[in-house]
Amino acid sequence: MEKIKFFKLTTLSFYLLSIIYATSTMAKITDKIQTKHKQSPISTFKLKNGLECIVYEKHSTAKAAVYLGYRVGSYVEQKGEKGMAHLFEHMMFRGSKNVGDEEHSQLIQAVGGYSNAYTADDRTVYVQTIPASEIELVFRLEADRMQYLQIDQQRLDKEREVVKEEYHWRVQNNPDGEMYYKAQQKLYPNHPFMYGPIGKLEDINHFTVAQCEAFYKKHYAPNKAVLVVVGDVSPDTVKQLAKKYFTAIPSRPKMPDINLDLAPRQTQELTTFKDQSSLPTPVTIWTFYTPEARHPDAIPLKLLYSILDYDKGARFHRKIVKENELAFNFVSYPDFSLGTGTLSFMAYHQPEAESKIRDIIFKEIQDIQQKGATDQELQKAKNQALARRYFDSYTAEKIASQLLHAALIENGYQSYEHYIEEVKNVSHDDIIRVARKYLRPGNATELLFYPKKEDIKETNG
Repeated sequence: MEKIKFFKLTTLSFYLLSIIYATSTMAKITDKIQTKHKQSPISTFKLKNGLECIVYEKHSTAKAAVYLGYRVGSYVEQKGEKGMAHLFEHMMFRGSKNVGDEEHSQLIQAVGGYSNAYTADDRTVYVQTIPASEIELVFRLEADRMQYLQIDQQRLDKEREVVKEEYHWRVQNNPDGEMYYKAQQKLYPNHPFMYGPIGKLEDINHFTVAQCEAFYKKHYAPNKAVLVVVGDVSPDTVKQLAKKYFTAIPSRPKMPDINLDLAPRQTQELTTFKDQSSLPTPVTIWTFYTPEARHPDAIPLKLLYSILDYDKGARFHRKIVKENELAFNFVSYPDFSLGTGTLSFMAYHQPEAESKIRDIIFKEIQDIQQKGATDQELQKAKNQALARRYFDSYTAEKIASQLLHAALIENGYQSYEHYIEEVKNVSHDDIIRVARKYLRPGNATELLFYPKKEDIKETNG
């Protein structure tokens, strides 16, 4: 995001105008979002077999976004199954009882639609955007592959090669990807998230048809899925179609709860690892562990992230890149999930600059822990969060994605409805509290990646 250039004003005038503008902007954005929600109510229902359905009426568009999310990802994979959830993301397009190999996407495209899918640590999502008048096609196709997916050696071998090729270009032949893969294993040792959705090549090479059939029967079922439909549709129509196509599909036994929380560290010091990468420049990642996405501290932490490094005007980028020129690039990313999440800050930096960058990061964090954010910083972070929600509300796909995330990962679809008020209610004390609780050395990991030509030793501190 490019920094907005203002005409020169006195410091006092600029500050006063910023506060007035920020307050009025947030009020306008909030009013618009709330008005749009009143015009497009959310309806929900659940079939007897456990399929949860969420409908968001959006009659300003002629299309419909149909998202079907399964509670399946790397977190449900057992020993020898690492990468299987991702494999099934591909296998689900390889044909079912009444739909041919790759015919799913072809039928969607034939009526002017689009289909895709993605796998995360804690979910797999199948995406369709289609003219609203054609949504019955999506229901028919999704129900068929939920119940009657065709799994045989030929299909498995074909998709195994596709997944292996993706592993090669995402990890083995991608310097950044290779680094992220190593980082994931350091951040989540002996944890279901350890290898991420891409999995382990050793496991992928040895998947069997029997394994795949068992995995499919265990995880692909209506009581383990959420269906979201957003667009020019009516709840009654969606309900009729859901009953018509999904009611006959049996539910599956519920899985035992999986503990996705990392054990608290018994240290007050920063934990440091050193490793090599194929990148030409040193890269250091500072990662702080966060609670799960449904935790009340998630939204204050997201606003704290915005204050620290959402854009080029935020504290970290300004101090590290612009003022001190210690890094070529500085990026950050919050990742809130079903279990322990992360808030990471990553610098592509000058050789031996990591200690100076580290000092700046912890100095700015300490400043917030002691003094809090300024009124302007907190207001700006709230404005950014509400503006993103406002602009996302124009897009059926964004609404569907956010509703599905709320239903699968947060506290149900109601989290989507409550988001605005929760953002508005975050206080300065909340920012100070979460900064002190989570952004401390004992809750952080520092990952230093050096170009392979350099001799390094791994340490734990």
